[in-house]
Amino acid sequence: MLNRDFPESAVELLELAEKILLTETSNKDFKAFETLWFQFKNMAPSNLTGHELRIATESAILVHDYFNLGQSAVLACLYFNLINQKAVSLIELKNTYNAQPGNLIKDLNNIPELVNTKINLPSDSIIKLMLSNITDIRVILIKLILQLVTLRHLEITDAKVDKTPAREAEMLYVPMAHRLGLYAIKTELEELAMKHLHTEIYREIAKKLNDTKQSREEYIKRFNEPISQKLKAHKFKFIIKGRPKSIHSIWTKMKKQAVPFEEVYDLFAIRIILDTPLEKEKEDCWKVYSLVTENYEPNPYRLRDWISSPKNSGYESLHATVIGSEGHWIEIQIRTDRMDEIAEKGNAAHWKYKGGSGGDWLGQIREVLENPSQDAFDQHNPEKSALYTDEIFIFTPEGDLRKFKTASTVLDFAYNIHSDVGNKCTGAIINGKIAPIDREMKNGDRVKILTSKTQKPTYEWLDMVVGQRAKTKIRRALKAELYKKSEIGKELVRFKLNQIKKELNDATVIVLLDYFEYESPLEFFEALGSGKLDAGKIKKAFETPAKQEVVEAPVVFDDSDADLIMQNPVRGRSGDLLIIDKNISAIEYTLSRCCNPIHGDQIFGFVTINTGTKIHKLECPNARDLIQRYPYRVIRAVWNETEQPLSFIANIRILGRDSVGIVNEITRIINDDLKVRMRGINFQSKKNNEFVGNISLFVEGKGQLNQVMARLNKVKDVIQVTRTDVV
Repeated sequence: MLNRDFPESAVELLELAEKILLTETSNKDFKAFETLWFQFKNMAPSNLTGHELRIATESAILVHDYFNLGQSAVLACLYFNLINQKAVSLIELKNTYNAQPGNLIKDLNNIPELVNTKINLPSDSIIKLMLSNITDIRVILIKLILQLVTLRHLEITDAKVDKTPAREAEMLYVPMAHRLGLYAIKTELEELAMKHLHTEIYREIAKKLNDTKQSREEYIKRFNEPISQKLKAHKFKFIIKGRPKSIHSIWTKMKKQAVPFEEVYDLFAIRIILDTPLEKEKEDCWKVYSLVTENYEPNPYRLRDWISSPKNSGYESLHATVIGSEGHWIEIQIRTDRMDEIAEKGNAAHWKYKGGSGGDWLGQIREVLENPSQDAFDQHNPEKSALYTDEIFIFTPEGDLRKFKTASTVLDFAYNIHSDVGNKCTGAIINGKIAPIDREMKNGDRVKILTSKTQKPTYEWLDMVVGQRAKTKIRRALKAELYKKSEIGKELVRFKLNQIKKELNDATVIVLLDYFEYESPLEFFEALGSGKLDAGKIKKAFETPAKQEVVEAPVVFDDSDADLIMQNPVRGRSGDLLIIDKNISAIEYTLSRCCNPIHGDQIFGFVTINTGTKIHKLECPNARDLIQRYPYRVIRAVWNETEQPLSFIANIRILGRDSVGIVNEITRIINDDLKVRMRGINFQSKKNNEFVGNISLFVEGKGQLNQVMARLNKVKDVIQVTRTDVV
């Protein structure tokens, strides 16, 4: 705990340290550590000034509390000044314990020399020099704690205060703590450095904050009350903290905005900390944001989502600025217990929650300090990215929260509301501004969909949405529109044919397709229904002399025929079961019951006049007749490779010798061994001591069906297993 209360008495401080360092520490070196602690307790008061004793003891406690760096680091803090003053030798320290504390002290002694001799270099350069001169990365964290405690007690020293620790903190240790995500240390170092280097400004701002303290605390209490009530009503476990901004951050705002103290509008912040499981963190934080903004109007330009995109240091939080009842702008930080600890302790806390070892996160410290531009912590946290980066949270105008995939658009939102809303969507109002249908939404957007009765989906919409549900709804709408136009076109043809005393049948359709140069009746009817073709020209198709018919040899259809097999099929859209003739979308099809095709069979499509496209196997008993009589209605088709599990009904017939237990053996193999579900089963005995069994199965495709048949063919007393087509 960085804010642990320390007693003012040296005796009480030593007693506290003994309680913490001895009762909360245990490992194989405990006895040696205990010996050194009592040695320190006995000799330090006579060898160290009160100031030095306090810095040594408080630093040791904080290194233990905050980073848990081990007993060697604790001993390095305790014995740092004793070693430098020759009260104890490194040899004695090593003989009693081991070499690690002494090595840490050697590295600590190298740091001041580097800082003092290279004071004019940028902080990045000094950090790299420090790293090249130390052997143990823990020295960086120990030095940060030593610097912090030194600054805390800087005013306790003799009358002539040395400002060097404050300058070092401002120039070097503040950016170092910031880079490591140690925000609690960074903030306190900033405050203390400012207090000693810019004393008058610090005192002026502190006085103004103090003058308004009572009214500010009363205002925060009033502000928090409705939020607290809402969170309790929704069964959240939480705490709310209200605090003024740090003096340094207020000063920074004054300089950046060129305004006096009175015009800095967000002087304090509210922090809402949730106790919630890891897998619900993001959703719960956004739910709390929704509840807060039901009472207080947010500023959409000051929303910061550090949960979906954490900072390089691992910092996660949802920041929003809202306007309170009295016109004050207030920053609200929404985070979980885990996020709050990471904000305080950086990646050390992350590894605590992940369950990693101390060495894992310590190994990253050097990488982060040497490569400030790289997202070193993020590279080591892939599971966090997997949790967060694939989803966003969007609000309806009523404040309801909806979850979408990252990069989802206005159209995704519209179809999430209802298919009819999606089909009529013309755009949206996002955070008060009009946006087109393909605009990507961002976390926290408040979206209101705009619609028009004349709007209709187009094929381009499929490329504008991310969600599979939205794509499915668009395809469904496109198919409905296609068939609607097709039916209109068919009625136009029927009407025009009646005028010239002809009927709508295969013969007239062949003439029309030939005249208008269309291959598919469906496409032809749709073109007429949508006005792409002039129905008035239908009559001319029968007035024009028939083209000389080219007599071709009958179609030879066998297993070697490749005319209908796509050699290099275009990959279909995810979710499509079939790719039909050049990947034509929105074709209504059904699997023909005469041959019952399943995934993996070689297939073709046959366009019927009234019932859409039927999918047949190339081996279908009716295939030869269909292809020879109606070649203009045959289209290519191939199964699409989909990651989603498929289910087809397939039927097998088993012939075998009627032995005891044969049925149980067959069903056991199918259900238990092969994990295939059966839809129906029928076994009958024959006179010659044989049986015939018919089993209907749910299979993923031809491969799984072949596996079942091959396994059953190996069963004793099974003579033959064949596939039957009729369902």
